Amino acid sequence: MPRRPGTLIETGHLGPGAVLVHRPGSDAPTGHVRSFARILTERRDERPPQPLDAVRQDGLPAPAAGSDRDRDAVISLSWSRDRVCHDERTSDERRSLLVEKTPFPEDLDGRLRAQLTFLVEVDQLKTVLRQSPLAATDRRENDAEHSWHLAMMVVILAEHSDRPIDVGHTVQLVLLHDLVETYAGDTPLYDGAAGIGQREREVVAADELFSLLPTDQAQRMRALWDEFEECRTPEAGFAKAMDRLQPLLLNWTARGGTWRTPGVTADDVRARKAVIGKASSSLWEAGRRLIDEGEARGWSRSAEPTV
Repeated sequence: MPRRPGTLIETGHLGPGAVLVHRPGSDAPTGHVRSFARILTERRDERPPQPLDAVRQDGLPAPAAGSDRDRDAVISLSWSRDRVCHDERTSDERRSLLVEKTPFPEDLDGRLRAQLTFLVEVDQLKTVLRQSPLAATDRRENDAEHSWHLAMMVVILAEHSDRPIDVGHTVQLVLLHDLVETYAGDTPLYDGAAGIGQREREVVAADELFSLLPTDQAQRMRALWDEFEECRTPEAGFAKAMDRLQPLLLNWTARGGTWRTPGVTADDVRARKAVIGKASSSLWEAGRRLIDEGEARGWSRSAEPTV
């Protein structure tokens, strides 16, 4: 492909129709290219699409499986930011709820209707992709998977807390800590630009999402979310520690994962994960060991020496 298309002679300026003439049988790939362009420019759907999956279904050659992880990262980050902008543009308009696609029977009990509406709405959490790679397969995890994994970690690792904690309460904290990302989207840990305004976006999302519940449950959910965010109890501290330890484990199994993010050093990783030590000295000792070993193996960058 020429680097300077403006220097082409007239016959070199071929429109899409002309290209199709010169390349018979290219309707399918052309359609996928146009579809992908619409994905990145219009982004009208509620959730990120899977363009490469459609390419493979048509029997066309697609990039290797490893590229899916990069594809997901680009689309999910773009999608997350676009959804934030969309929410800001339409802040005065009522959001369409998932349940409206298939409304419940009119005679359903009002309290139960509100609860089920909320539960259907948070199904969107399964579509919010994070940056962390899964250990089990070649793709990135979503928020729902992340929250489940944290709950399991609390059950298994609670004995390592430096202070006594209520395991059941801590499980509640990790299960709901990212629910606001249903509307606010995920904010990557090492993306400083994306972090600007994160708190404000998530507060707005919390107000809107939890208000779907009956008043007493909405207040309870909001109190739990605030407790996690403010990290003011032993349970919240341990929940926050699990939130930082879980991606560390996934990055270890991926031999770097998000540690390889451009501009991120092993010291940056240590600084972001240090909160683990506030809840569990033994888990932070193990975490530092993995970070140090990852740096030694070249899975993360060492900081440039100061002169």
